[in-house]
Amino acid sequence: MTTYDSDRDDVIRAATALQIRSVERDACLERLRHYRHKRLLLESARPGSLELFGLIAAVGYFVLDKTIGESFSDGYKNSELHRRLKEFFQRLIDEKALKIAESIRRVIASRKIQAQVRALPPADDNSPHIIVIDISPVQKPSDAEELMTLGRALE
Repeated sequence: MTTYDSDRDDVIRAATALQIRSVERDACLERLRHYRHKRLLLESARPGSLELFGLIAAVGYFVLDKTIGESFSDGYKNSELHRRLKEFFQRLIDEKALKIAESIRRVIASRKIQAQVRALPPADDNSPHIIVIDISPVQKPSDAEELMTLGRALE
């Protein structure tokens, strides 16, 4: 849900910033809905400390690019609008990683799990953004506390 909300916000912000017509914006938002549950691709997991490696698809950019591109046809790829759209989403990616990290932080906090969530900046222009989640171990009651009778617990 976080990535879908983030992509909707991206499309609306891009449409406003780039002065995209409302009919095209609405078409993009409708297309975006079709990708609602197709955003995160987990590439691998490693044993030991759990490490999941995944990709969040650039659905907002993809939908805008395809929808606007269809309306302009062949000349679109060389257009000023296409260049500005790419630049807009390149600037947006840092903000998007922070927004997703904050959403993960809220979900973890609502489940009363102790964790630290950090969004790391990319090492260079070709490196991915990394979100690190350090989860503290859950404290389990001792065996004696678990086996306590109801009568004793109510004393």
